[in-house]
Amino acid sequence: MHTHVFARLVRSVTLANGMPTARQAFVPQPIVDRSPQQLRAYIEGADPITKRPFVQEVIEGLTRPLDDSDLKGVSFERTTPRLLEPDTEDDLRALFEENHWTDHLPIILPTEERVARMLEGTRRAADEIVGKLRPTYFREDWEFTVEKVAVMPSWRAQDPNTFP
Repeated sequence: MHTHVFARLVRSVTLANGMPTARQAFVPQPIVDRSPQQLRAYIEGADPITKRPFVQEVIEGLTRPLDDSDLKGVSFERTTPRLLEPDTEDDLRALFEENHWTDHLPIILPTEERVARMLEGTRRAADEIVGKLRPTYFREDWEFTVEKVAVMPSWRAQDPNTFP
């Protein structure tokens, strides 16, 4: 339950926290310095957002079983393509700089050849899961394979053909 002036913020926060269909009911604002009669009128009146009776919104929100729309968006697609369309390092650098995704250090494309060279340094299988990351507490873990770790090295090389 919230006051109606926070409807947009409440919906944004619930979406960001993995609850896109959280059930909510709204009363008018202000609620401070209102008489008991005025507050009762809020409760007995309509939700200013949905225009439905406020009490009905509360009761249905607490008792209605979850349906497909409530569960939609709870899980996220985790697959990523193994390979992307080829491009030039200059195009990649320009894309990163245009979007402010870079610290302006050299950007080295993880070509198949470079990743294969990285994988030569381990005895592990390329598809072996070696780590997990939970981006937020309400989402599932993302799994990382040896190959994905090789694609995202933590080092920077001035010469893309030279590995430390």
